[in-house]
Amino acid sequence: MCLCICVITVLTFSTLYCRIVPETCRQDLGVTQVHRHLTKGQACGIELILTFILIFTIFATIDPNRKELGSKPLAIGLTISMCHLVGYRYTSSSLNPARSLGPAFVTNRWNSHW
Repeated sequence: MCLCICVITVLTFSTLYCRIVPETCRQDLGVTQVHRHLTKGQACGIELILTFILIFTIFATIDPNRKELGSKPLAIGLTISMCHLVGYRYTSSSLNPARSLGPAFVTNRWNSHW
């Protein structure tokens, strides 16, 4: 299952990257990059915290014992937006290792892929 997800990620990104995105915009599109003032350990910590927040929100909203307090997709979507707004400056905000695999594979930039 995990291998299938990784293959699909690489194929999807390569299709989008090569056929849709103009060459002038490609550069480091989608590649995880660590801010120059951070170590890789600090960047990994940021990614772990942001991913924890996202997964916690998903599990909290789909809990069958939870009272219905509002829109589940809205809560998850707002969490993803918040995590990207907070983390993009520091780590390009992957939140998902499979999301980072496609860009790293297609662009052959593995220096910040952990």
